[in-house]
Amino acid sequence: MSFGENMFASNELTKNLARAAVPRGVVEYFDSLQARIRALETVVDMMLESPVYKPDESVGFNGQRLRKKIFMNLWTDVGFDAIAETGTWIGNTTAFMSENTHVPVHTSELNGRYHVFAKNRLRSIKDPIDYFLGDSRAFLNLLAEGPLRAKRVFFYLDAHWYHDLPLRDELQIIFDHWTSFIVMVDDFKVPGDDGYAFDSYHAGRSLEMSFIGSMLAHAGVEAFYPAAPSSEETGAKAGCVVLGRGTEVVPRVKRLASLKSAQLAR
Repeated sequence: MSFGENMFASNELTKNLARAAVPRGVVEYFDSLQARIRALETVVDMMLESPVYKPDESVGFNGQRLRKKIFMNLWTDVGFDAIAETGTWIGNTTAFMSENTHVPVHTSELNGRYHVFAKNRLRSIKDPIDYFLGDSRAFLNLLAEGPLRAKRVFFYLDAHWYHDLPLRDELQIIFDHWTSFIVMVDDFKVPGDDGYAFDSYHAGRSLEMSFIGSMLAHAGVEAFYPAAPSSEETGAKAGCVVLGRGTEVVPRVKRLASLKSAQLAR
């Protein structure tokens, strides 16, 4: 069984426990145990299969060709000064963003095994990558205290994996400290297209607009979904949402053919 199959089986076990009304503490214990097992299996598998990062169509942004196109459109047509990523994992997306923009990349990872493995695996990347080991909220607060606060930053949020779902907190930190930014949230539901996968967790929490929509309206943030149908996407076909704020950001995002305004989604 591959590490991907193991991840799926672990997720199903956690969901079954939640559906069976098992106490939250037990579910969280199994979450933590499965996360440690997944991390160990993933690192061992990747040390055998891909110990050094190598660019490939299947690597970065879940191997999604159209997601990569959205990212490159945002880079070339909107522009940003730096990148902040939550959820380094093994570094595929980290490396892709670094090699294709050559701007400083700051990335955080909660799991120590992934953190160390990614640093070693990406040693050949010439452009600066700053690695942070710890909670994504602490990471974003740290960035907000430094010179990056005055920069236009592209935030890639992909730290949603464990029982503690940090997305709303991550967004609030960004909204509170940056005036002009672009955010891309991975594994997000694209309304009207069930072919795009999205994450759903116990306690009825899913990565969809109902989970964050009120925050966006309050913060003056606009949202966009992939314009292309999932049938044209490659790789994992995970959904995403792009969020933007700033007088020089939003009008440019609106002109991108690869994205559509959230209110236009059906």
